[in-house]
Amino acid sequence: MSSATYQRQRILIEDFRQITNTNSDTAQRFLKVNGWRFDDALDEYFANPPIQVNKSNLNKVWNKYKDADDDNLMSVPDGLIQYGEDLGIDLTSENALALAQLCGATLQAENWPKESWTAGWSIVGGDSIDKQKQYMETTTEKLKEDGAYFTQVYSHTFELGKGQGARILTFEDAKAYWSILLAHHLGDDDGSAPSKSLVKEDGSPCEFTKKHLEIWFGFLEEQKVAVTKDTWLEFLNFIRSIDGHFSTFDEAAAWPSLIDDFVEHFRISLVTCSSFSTTTMSFTESAPPQSIETGHQDVIHDAQLDYYGKRLATASSDRTIKITDITDAPSSTYTNSNAVILQGHQGPVWQVAWAHPKYGSILASSSYDGKVFIWKQEGANWTRIKDHTLHTSSVNSISWAPHELGPTLACASSDGNVSVLTFHNDGTWDASMLAAHKLGVTSVSWAPASSNSNITAPGSANASALSHKLVTGGCDSLIKIWSLNSETKQWQCDDTLQTHTDWVRDVAWSPNVGLSKQYIASASQDKTVYVHTQQIANGEWSSTKIDYDFKDTVWRLSWSLSGNVLAVSAGDGKVTLWKENLEGVFELLTYVCDAILPLIASHDTMMNEAIHRRSIMLAWTLDPAAQTALEYYITTLAMPHDLVHIVNVDTKGTGNLELELKERINQLETQVAEGIQVISHTLSGETSSALVEFADKYSPDMVVLGRRNLGHWKRIASDEGFSLSSHLATHIESPVVIVKFYKD
Repeated sequence: MSSATYQRQRILIEDFRQITNTNSDTAQRFLKVNGWRFDDALDEYFANPPIQVNKSNLNKVWNKYKDADDDNLMSVPDGLIQYGEDLGIDLTSENALALAQLCGATLQAENWPKESWTAGWSIVGGDSIDKQKQYMETTTEKLKEDGAYFTQVYSHTFELGKGQGARILTFEDAKAYWSILLAHHLGDDDGSAPSKSLVKEDGSPCEFTKKHLEIWFGFLEEQKVAVTKDTWLEFLNFIRSIDGHFSTFDEAAAWPSLIDDFVEHFRISLVTCSSFSTTTMSFTESAPPQSIETGHQDVIHDAQLDYYGKRLATASSDRTIKITDITDAPSSTYTNSNAVILQGHQGPVWQVAWAHPKYGSILASSSYDGKVFIWKQEGANWTRIKDHTLHTSSVNSISWAPHELGPTLACASSDGNVSVLTFHNDGTWDASMLAAHKLGVTSVSWAPASSNSNITAPGSANASALSHKLVTGGCDSLIKIWSLNSETKQWQCDDTLQTHTDWVRDVAWSPNVGLSKQYIASASQDKTVYVHTQQIANGEWSSTKIDYDFKDTVWRLSWSLSGNVLAVSAGDGKVTLWKENLEGVFELLTYVCDAILPLIASHDTMMNEAIHRRSIMLAWTLDPAAQTALEYYITTLAMPHDLVHIVNVDTKGTGNLELELKERINQLETQVAEGIQVISHTLSGETSSALVEFADKYSPDMVVLGRRNLGHWKRIASDEGFSLSSHLATHIESPVVIVKFYKD
């Protein structure tokens, strides 16, 4: 302990003693139990006046369980096991966590100091084993009814679970402690009520359920990430504030990035408002909705009918694909008891796609694990005939080419690439790769086989004579149209459409049956839908925004088989249908409430507010975290024509930071091509305050900083009247965080 800390504690003890007229030992005990928070210690003292205890009796209890080599520590595990038996508590229960909080146990329950043990039992009057046992019998009810007490036990559990020198909990330890503390207190789908200790600020019951907790565990397991103290503490606040569908989540608040990412994961994974594992389909206006209980153990991301509409394939976060014969399904609810289950993916399955039946009964699946599997039915059995593993990150979208082009599959990935996988008659596969969107590809769709082709001979059925075109949407807010050069066999970008201001969530190229024009629809995180039209072959594309106030992110698009009706699915739970009138304007035909089309998710790409010239702030403080941020920007984030502000704080007043950073500035200007502009700023004052003030003044589109600096930024941002939004964070395992600031 430093001398300054010691002096501060002495002052607090004396002030406490003067106000309460108690002795120094009692003052120190209340202050220490409350983390040296003066006001909290006073509140505790007056709410629970100290009970007179017999210290001699207390020492006798301690001596029964103390370590043979150190009188000031409890014997672990022998003494602790005996102590638990004498108290009548299960050492793997929440009561044991309450005991650890009272006694100040740490280091994964291996450190039980006599000092904190004595202080804890002195406060509650536990100077005999019988009194201690009586007190422990009350903790179960207190954890159910008393929110403040639950918070104390919950908060200390993080300190209990850490290892020697650790600052985090492993996922396995965090999951175990969450299960012990929360499982008995959360509500369930069966109608069981949550404990009063988890009520919201307005007194309403907690809406975070055991099912939500299971999804949280699955999300953390996918991320392979440890749990920080900030995440641990804020998670309790999160479950006490959120509604069942996370619609009340405040994205501008300074939540830990892991919670922000989880909310995004949950929202884009939810497929109905009433069930996590049921999908609803509306076939026609005259037919009633048909609900199918899939039997999935987690959220559904995609549902696709085969060519004849007889089988439904569903993809889920439970890492499985299920295929259901729906030909004999009743009109209300169908229980999927005989579904075929396809297993093999090591992460959530985002999409499934049926190939044309001329190639057999073939299904493709894409997953967060970065793999695409192709399955084929032979008799009653399904066999995995191809593992496509070229991608290094999540594969978010897959699309089979028109059957005239042969069995060809396009795969869009968060690694920024689109791969095109082709099967040949000799039984071999080959793949070509195109670098489509640097920040990640969210969607891909094929053009009709003969679309705008000026090389197809009349009556030709030769696939090589047909045009190969596809459209992609990306996290850079762009839509790109690609064609395969018939001579070089290389993919080339023909057009780039810049209409959206946020992630493009889906693209869909319309079938052109009987139509003279080409249509591409695009949906975006910016809550808009555009229809892009090409009047003549190889002509210019014009873009028209659908005139409708979508209330939430627009996730998925689907054209009718004839290509004249567009279905749009948004996050507000509505599916709208649109058709072009004689004036070329798309009119609303109808919408279906409470029927959200299956969604796809892209998890390990960078959130980005894309504009024609982005303003990037590199929060440079000449430490390793900032160096990492610079390198990450160069290798991953950089886009043509970025305006990069390298912001430095001269805390020592040396005035020579410009010289020190000259090499880094040259590195930026030489390694990032196409018109990047770099401006260096040297600030003075306290580091975080100066950086937050700069962010307020220049309002950059992105602030890039090392993850280890995030906590300090959050605190100073709050002090300066800002909310730091970490929903623009990178993949959890990245050492770099992308943030934005919002004025409160």
